[in-house]
Amino acid sequence: MHADTITFLRKILTDDVEARATIEQIKNDSWLVPNTPPALSLRRKMIDKNNSEAQQMEYCTTEKRRRLEVLGMTD
Repeated sequence: MHADTITFLRKILTDDVEARATIEQIKNDSWLVPNTPPALSLRRKMIDKNNSEAQQMEYCTTEKRRRLEVLGMTD
């Protein structure tokens, strides 16, 4: 486990009631409130990339078909 995680859990799980973190302290702890937005997972990035490529391919195919129709070169 990461050291920050252990520190966070110790603040919550201590037996000493006076030393235990309050709900407000827990909500505002840096472990729960990251400074940066969460990054997309690699799998999600690949899905987005593949969808984008598929959409571009579909657009190109549709556009080529339209041009051929204008020229009267389709069935």
